[in-house]
Amino acid sequence: MVAIFSKGVSISGVTAYQDSEKANQFFYHPTAVRCILGETLQDFKVTYWGIGKPFFVQRGNRIDSVVGAILSGRAVIDITKEQRQQLIERINRVYNLKNPALLPLPLSQVRVRPVIADKALYIDQNSDIKFPETIQLGTSFNYLISTGNSLFAQFAATQGEGNKVIPNPSFGINLSGYAEFQGDPWIVEVEANLSQVWSYVRRRISAGLSLGWFKLKFGDYDKLIQDMRRDKIIKLTLIEGSLDNERYGRQFLEMGKQIFEAVNQQVNSSVEYFKFEPSVNQTNNSANTLDWAKALWSWDVSINLAYGEQSLRFAQSLVYKQRISYSGRFNCLIPAAMTLAVTCNNASRNMFQDLGYPNEPCITQAKAEEMQKRLQMEFERKKPLLDKLYERFVLEEISQEQYDRAMRLLNGISARESMMLLPADSPILADDLHEKYRLGEQSFVLGLSDWEIEELLAVAMAN
Repeated sequence: MVAIFSKGVSISGVTAYQDSEKANQFFYHPTAVRCILGETLQDFKVTYWGIGKPFFVQRGNRIDSVVGAILSGRAVIDITKEQRQQLIERINRVYNLKNPALLPLPLSQVRVRPVIADKALYIDQNSDIKFPETIQLGTSFNYLISTGNSLFAQFAATQGEGNKVIPNPSFGINLSGYAEFQGDPWIVEVEANLSQVWSYVRRRISAGLSLGWFKLKFGDYDKLIQDMRRDKIIKLTLIEGSLDNERYGRQFLEMGKQIFEAVNQQVNSSVEYFKFEPSVNQTNNSANTLDWAKALWSWDVSINLAYGEQSLRFAQSLVYKQRISYSGRFNCLIPAAMTLAVTCNNASRNMFQDLGYPNEPCITQAKAEEMQKRLQMEFERKKPLLDKLYERFVLEEISQEQYDRAMRLLNGISARESMMLLPADSPILADDLHEKYRLGEQSFVLGLSDWEIEELLAVAMAN
């Protein structure tokens, strides 16, 4: 008794997989969970900092601008009565089964990441996470997720293209875990040059270099995988099954994810080329059972705009050869987005705390506008730095290793909000890029000048 990998249905926020032994039995998995206070959310508390005006912590001779949150409470992950009825109706329409049995799909090795609006927060090395590793749907559990002090620069780098900071955004939790599946016979041997894979994908996105991410539409991702196969960017040797995209569409989508994750491994840092997050909108209204294989895919795919199409120089280590199998029984990682649907207002203010604004716990319009202004200034400050660094790399003035180190530095330091401790005799004065502060006997300068950033990049590339 196990879920079939490529047979099932989806409605908004839920997927359901047919049982391998009982045709009238389905395993359901909520992909987008809305936890309602007093119903599926019994307790709720959020403490956050760095949303609005900067929030600083000292690290050595640097004072960093940080963003973070602590989410705690007690919740239940399950589908609603309305979703259950919609799921039964959809199964009836697609599989002609009038009274299907619905069982929860167990997840193990669960990993979590806190979210504000649709932006995942970085997990610092000093984070504290208490979340069940095995999810039992319909059973309440306690959770505590503390990000630690993640850098404002890292938060800025997570923004989607064109995203705006909104007042009173929802806090939430992105989670992923492994589920056991039964697959149709499908085995392929894959060969690809990961440098060519990245270049091919990046050329499809017309946007220039900038901080932030470009999210692919589901149809564009599906077409991208097939186009790479057609243009022999990805070479496949079939061992078992067929290369019919209609029948084995889910397998192709997962294969693409594996290849893109192999590209990510080349940079060996948190600055990745591709990002996979839970999709909250994926659904399918078709009555064709072949179409449902793709509809069971529940990831959003985004591309890092900070890298250009030539950012991954070819090396022998970038030749990717892998046998990929979705035959028999196997475990597969699947995601879910859990929204803690509590709006900060007069009735719920005591559930929110802003360490930077003790008297105003809610994320107001003024805070949202201040945060948007800070992000825009960071984007504008780093854009020419990204361009200059990329140009030097393309001209082969610096190596791949030097380029990757410099990119990690740019991702980990704010050009506008890093405070540097100044020697007593420092000649630096406040200008359009600097603001000077005195804290006791020490002087600090806010913001980095061009020459300071150049020096930091030079040190990063030399080490």
